[in-house]
Order: sequence, then structure tokens, then C-alpha cells
Amino acid sequence: MLSEERSAFWKFFLTYFVSVAVLILSLGYFYFLQTSSTLLKFEHFSMLEFAKEIKMHQKHKKSSDIHYVVVKKHINNFTIRNFELVGKTFIKYIPKDNNDSYYKILKPDKTYLQRIKSLKIKVISSQILLLLIFASISWFLAHKAIKPLKRSIELLDNFSKDLIHDLNTPATSIKLNLELLKTSKDINPKILARLEKSSDQISSLHTNLSTLINNNALIINKVDISTCIEDTLSTYKVLYPNIKVTQNIKNLKVNVNEEAFRQILNNLISNAFKYNKKDGKVEVTSTKSSLIIKDTGVGIKDISKIFERGYKENIKGVGIGLDITKRLCNALKIEIDVISSSDGTTFTLNFS
Repeated sequence: MLSEERSAFWKFFLTYFVSVAVLILSLGYFYFLQTSSTLLKFEHFSMLEFAKEIKMHQKHKKSSDIHYVVVKKHINNFTIRNFELVGKTFIKYIPKDNNDSYYKILKPDKTYLQRIKSLKIKVISSQILLLLIFASISWFLAHKAIKPLKRSIELLDNFSKDLIHDLNTPATSIKLNLELLKTSKDINPKILARLEKSSDQISSLHTNLSTLINNNALIINKVDISTCIEDTLSTYKVLYPNIKVTQNIKNLKVNVNEEAFRQILNNLISNAFKYNKKDGKVEVTSTKSSLIIKDTGVGIKDISKIFERGYKENIKGVGIGLDITKRLCNALKIEIDVISSSDGTTFTLNFS
């Protein structure tokens, strides 16, 4: 649940911040284009002012900033708006006394480039400042928006933990009383068997929910899972003596949380025994980076739905075991694959 809360927080924060960032960057870009165009027009205007002084025979000094030379050349379709940048120099032509004689006004682009550089610094600095301001605002608003969700999650989490804790007492009581009932000769064996199955389902549900509710604080360690597999198989060998078990487990050490991984094993291996055919087989093997659990059971009709909560193809289950198995695999970064047919089902856990 904490991971869902963090996910919601970052989603809100990033959505708001990215939207504002795109707007700020777009406005900064268009401001830069507009202002740089204005600066270019200013350069042209300064050369027009200089040309006016020349035409009016006003006194002026030649300088490195702006000056002119008289040239003789023929310019087709001459317009007073002529203005161009050649290399690092702005050039403009003004008619002198006749159409074949022109004042060629020259101005280096040094001042223009300095203004453009200053403009870039101004725009970039303003955008960085605005982004920092709106990042802070986005962070504040995200915290404000997620706060009710966080509170709801905390209440639900506490309620779930209390519920699971309280479920343990009646489940244990049922098991103890069933043991007492077994000593009585007045109880119908079929009724007792049904009660035992129901008790096992409650115990399994309690274990699954307990593991799931605590999966936010899973501590990952290097674990030799061969011991976990052997423990789980030994339990079900006793319960299903007619099922033949083949195992080929090498020393496979992986980074998992042992409690959560034992629950994954219990769910998969118990299904392999429970839904197997009479006198069927269960095969558990390992490779360098995977664990394979194969059975000769009735198979799964719809593989695409088996990890959905509440989905079940047999009246024996409650439709939560494989959903929790998938959640625990995701938390432990274990990839789980399944193939199934009428000849059986194979689950593969990949640790790579």
C-alpha cells in the first residue's frame, strides 16, 4: 500500500510539474524568438540612422563599430529595405548620387551577438527560477492532494492487520476442536473431512493474507531455496501419499525474502498436489536461475485469468492464492510463467 501511495504522489507531482514546465519552456522559447527578432530590427534601424546622417551630410567619425565606403555597382530591383549579414558583418546599401553609386554601410555583428548572449542568459535564468518555484509548488500540492489518500491507506492497513490478527484465534480454535472431534465415534467421517478442508482453507487464507499485508517491509537476503523446497514437499508428501514426487534441486541461492518465498512455494506446490490426477506426478527441478514446478493434473482452462483475485476453476479453492503469489513475485522481482494443457501444468519462477 505504501508503494501505491508513493506511486500516486509521484504521478501527481510529475503530471503537474511537466505540464507547467512545458508551458514555461514554450513561453521562454517564443519570447527569445520575438526579442531576438527585435534586436535584429534594432541593428537595421541603427544603420538607417547612420545612412540618414550621411545623406544629410552631417559630420560623423568613422569607427570600428559602423562605417561606410562608396562603391560603384548595379543592383537590380533595389529596395531601401535591403539588409543582410555577410560573415560577421551587417551590410546595407544606400543610393548616393546616381543608381550606379552606393554608400555601403558596414557594421560588425559583435554588439548584436553580445545582446543575444545576454538575452539567452536572461531567458535561461528566468526559466530555471520559474521551474524551481513551480517544482516547489508542485511538491507542496502533491503532498496536499495525497494526504487524504495516505490517511485512508493507513486506516485500511491498520484495519487489515487487526482483522488478520483476530482471524488467527478462531482458526486455531477450529483446528484444536477438530482434533478433539476426531476422537469421537459419533461424528460422521465425511462431515469431519469437510470440516477439515474448510479449516485448511481458512488457515491457508490467513497465512496468505498475513504474508501479503506485510510485503511492504520485505527484507531481501541471500537464501538457499533448496531447503525451502524440501520442507514444503515433505509436508505434501505426507498429505498426498499416492502422488509420486520427483525432485532435482541444485544448490540454488537467490535474493529473496524467505517467508514470502515459502508462501509462494506453498501456494504453487499445494496446487500441484491438490489438483493432480489420481496417482499423478509432481516434478520440481531447478536450473542456474529458475525453478520449475510441473504436475500431471487436470490443467488450467484460462491461463490469462489465474492471477486475478477471486478467479477459480475448482470449488476447492477461494480464488486468492495465485493472486497473492503474483503480488509476492512482483515484490521480490521474480518473473512467473505458466503453461498448461489437459496433461498438466508447469509453473516457472525466473530469478534472473
